[in-house]
Amino acid sequence: IRKDVFKLIDKNLIIKKGLLILTLIIALYFSYSLLFDSGLFLRFQKLFENDDPTRINMYKTAFKLFEENPIVGIGFNNYRAVSPFQTYSHSTYAEVLATTGILGTILYFIPFLSLLVKTWFLSKAKDLIIAKNAKIMWLLLLTLLFLGTGVIHFYELSSTIALGFIIAFGNLYYRKDSKEIERR
Repeated sequence: IRKDVFKLIDKNLIIKKGLLILTLIIALYFSYSLLFDSGLFLRFQKLFENDDPTRINMYKTAFKLFEENPIVGIGFNNYRAVSPFQTYSHSTYAEVLATTGILGTILYFIPFLSLLVKTWFLSKAKDLIIAKNAKIMWLLLLTLLFLGTGVIHFYELSSTIALGFIIAFGNLYYRKDSKEIERR
């Protein structure tokens, strides 16, 4: 490195970033056992293991019910009434497919797909605040979709509220950003 280029580098910034990284590493080291020994993490691990026969049978039952009623399903919130488990299917995707069929599944996931496109488009906006917030909303939406594999969002109020915030953000700023693009 040339000496004149080395002099231009802000040493305080390097020290601050180094201390931040060191602090994060130390925090992760000490919180490692808290995170990986927690009940939440152990439950999350079981979600991806194949030795949970109850959950696998719930999914199989949901797909069997879908095969019997492919167009409109068995009816909203009827999985618990029809299945031998007497509870919901523990998967948003299995529940939507079994209870609403192809028509309901398409109608349920259209907003999700639309929001993925809108928030992705907004993440490329020239307004940095909108772009940053759109990336956060996009990640929140992806998180909701991922968690839907093991958690039911279909009847849950908090997931619906989170989805409502994403819809409001997407519709408000997508229209605003589109109008600004048309003016240019």
